[in-house]
Amino acid sequence: MKILTAKLQTLLLAMAFVLAFAWTAGPATAQEKPKADATQSATKNPAPLTKQQLIAGSAKDPDAAEEKTENSQEKDSPDLVKKRMDWFYKQRASAKGHIPSGAHQRAVQHMQRMLESAGRLVHRPDGSVVEVNPQGASFAGAWTSIGPAPTTGGFFNPVTGRITAIAIDPADTTGNTVLIGGAQGGIWRTTDGGTTWTAVGDQNASLSMGSIAFAPSATGTVYAATGEQASIGGDIYYGAGVLKSSDRGQTWTQTCTTPSATCPFIGPFNDITPFEFFTLGGARISYVAVNPANPQLVLVSAQFALEGPQEGVYCTSNGGTSWMIVPTA
Repeated sequence: MKILTAKLQTLLLAMAFVLAFAWTAGPATAQEKPKADATQSATKNPAPLTKQQLIAGSAKDPDAAEEKTENSQEKDSPDLVKKRMDWFYKQRASAKGHIPSGAHQRAVQHMQRMLESAGRLVHRPDGSVVEVNPQGASFAGAWTSIGPAPTTGGFFNPVTGRITAIAIDPADTTGNTVLIGGAQGGIWRTTDGGTTWTAVGDQNASLSMGSIAFAPSATGTVYAATGEQASIGGDIYYGAGVLKSSDRGQTWTQTCTTPSATCPFIGPFNDITPFEFFTLGGARISYVAVNPANPQLVLVSAQFALEGPQEGVYCTSNGGTSWMIVPTA
């Protein structure tokens, strides 16, 4: 009887051991199975291809690449955006890998000296400059205007520039004379309601425009604020203060040229840049307004790269020779 009891106990222990082993092995097997399912799911639903992968694959199967591009809604990755901004920056950087402070202004001045020495640029007594054809020069071939108009070609098209300012000449009762300003395209003028456009002021210290306004009481006088208003970006540029025209926008001069307390819109330049894509410089003036009865009284709103008490609304009572910030309440 004792022997039978011992055998029964041994049998019960063996059964308990088998049951315990089956219970432990079961969850492990269940946990491993989803991994296989996940692998199969990943195989069935691969991640959407990036734009570079689509372009690279287009050589093998152009039709498939075009279909994937149209159907894909995924945005560019942060890494792709940074690479694009790096490319934009490097096209404009020097051999040392950065854009020197004030490089754009010095380049404009150097270009003006070269054109003047070649007889293609004349300085007027009022400080403005006008480009002329050198004597005896001949130009072969035909030129075609490329803007303002969309351009085509490349992976992303059509592409257009940003128009940041527009003003209708009040002296033209037909409304056909208009001035526009581009984000980095300077000032353009039309006298036929926009059918054709002419670039005016390509020799100005800045081609980055923010606002344009005619003086209501003296329609020949026009003010143009430079610098595109935006917070941060790799393709926005500071300006060179406020420009002024006395011939309805055909020629322009800077209202002040020496940085000072009364000329706060120019500089200071430095290379301490938040994302190393653009240097800090002049103000970005997004709005200009002329007093209806006094063409010398002007208000502008100025934004600077570094936020602070320098930003705000500025006023001039002498046509832009000197500016002062308007105190806030």
